Amino acid sequence: MNRIWLLSLTLMFAGQAWGAGCTRADVDHFLSRGFSTDQVVLLCGGDMDAAATPQPDTSMEAEQALRELLLRSVDANHVEVNARLLRWEQDVCVEYAPPNLAGRPREICGLVTRQLQRGDFVSGELHRQVLIFGEHGVELVGPVLQQWRIDGSRLISADQQRLQERMQREVRSVILPLYPRADPAEVAAALDRWNADTP
Repeated sequence: MNRIWLLSLTLMFAGQAWGAGCTRADVDHFLSRGFSTDQVVLLCGGDMDAAATPQPDTSMEAEQALRELLLRSVDANHVEVNARLLRWEQDVCVEYAPPNLAGRPREICGLVTRQLQRGDFVSGELHRQVLIFGEHGVELVGPVLQQWRIDGSRLISADQQRLQERMQREVRSVILPLYPRADPAEVAAALDRWNADTP
């Protein structure tokens, strides 16, 4: 059966599935953990044999289409999109002090997870890589929450302090990194449509 059809069917069990404790967030959570759509329906108390006429859920179809586009376009370790947010994890290096006397950057690398709430951001400038130079992605403007996983314990205390100052918990804009083959305009347009259809 079609994945979208089954998800629409799940949402139709308002008296059964949702009453049993499954919310839309629960469905997203189960799917992100690798459960099949059939398993989600059963977990939420739905009856796969129940006679029902599925009604299309355009919002969920938009989320699914965006999810598929981002999974093949975003150059990140992990990408998540659901009814409420867009989140991705990427490798990053943070410069904690000016370059040393030999001109080598003083930086430390790790991971950062960035998150934006649906409807709270807009797409901005498009960045296109030329050959191997420059960034390739879409600027997203809005409150961006950042969670850092960088171990600066080996740095001296002054450098640790400078590192912490650069690892801000929230910024006003960020570039969503894309693979060179991805079209920033296509991704920006899909994000705009998703934002415009905020539930």
